[in-house]
Amino acid sequence: MAGKQIDIPPKGLNTTYGAVFGYPAANEAITYPPGWAHKAGLELIGITGVDEFMVIGVGKTMPVIKYNDGLVVGYFNSKGEPVWFPASEYQQNYGLSVGSFLDAKNCKNIAVENIAIDGNNTPISAGGKTFYNGGWDLELIQKGATGTSFLNTQNVTLKKLDIHHMTLDAVLFQDFYKDTLAYKNQPLSNLYISDIKCDYNRRQGFSWCGGRKPTVMNSTFNHTGTTTSGIAGGNPAAGLDIEPEADGISLLLCVDGTFTNFEFINNKGCGLVNDGNTSIINKGKNVEIISMSGMIFKGSKDQKKPYTFNLQGNTILS
Repeated sequence: MAGKQIDIPPKGLNTTYGAVFGYPAANEAITYPPGWAHKAGLELIGITGVDEFMVIGVGKTMPVIKYNDGLVVGYFNSKGEPVWFPASEYQQNYGLSVGSFLDAKNCKNIAVENIAIDGNNTPISAGGKTFYNGGWDLELIQKGATGTSFLNTQNVTLKKLDIHHMTLDAVLFQDFYKDTLAYKNQPLSNLYISDIKCDYNRRQGFSWCGGRKPTVMNSTFNHTGTTTSGIAGGNPAAGLDIEPEADGISLLLCVDGTFTNFEFINNKGCGLVNDGNTSIINKGKNVEIISMSGMIFKGSKDQKKPYTFNLQGNTILS
């Protein structure tokens, strides 16, 4: 079982991962100042600056990583009371999250294969055991756990995975790929995804927030946001969200992606959202080009149709 959450006393917390998990050699600090939420979630696997790392399931059946019952997600004060505020007053310290299965930062050559990750996310209001409260106006609750999260990381392979019922996304990929006129000789991101299922997650099947040359084949991004309702929802509840963000200084690009043979079925939001507002290709135009083929969209009229086309600019398909 995964998704360990620890209590944070009102006076704050200063400890180590070793003290929490019972491994004295794990001496990385865990520090929460006074005034934060009353709990915090810890990553199951967190790596930083690693040049090669693999998580590969073996055996006759696919190994399953299942999150704990009774996880708490949302925005709370140090007394455990829910906090509500408009986006303009959002304060990160109130956010109560759940640790991701794998969180990789500033890494290279990562492979995850042949594993099922069950986020065990169904809110109490829908008969489940995940407790949601507090909120951020318009955006609802943007906290939780992602199955696999990659920040400024290149050469990632994800194969034969089943990531479902996560409290955030199945996959989040944000490589720091920037304007090629200002930043020369950047390495390709080289994300390769093949034969994975990213279904029944709360916020996104796949969030692509920066990077060049991802390849996605034979995969599904279905039923996002359909297992939650009310404040437990997470915008935009899309199958795939292409949303280039920033590295704290410069805007990032999402470019040269290839998607072949995949599904967007019955997502609460759009099947695919292409924000495109920070994607700039050489000429400085607000344009993003992604080649896609063999796509299946299935909407409210239960239509099923293959598409082959290019997407340019700010595009939303539902």
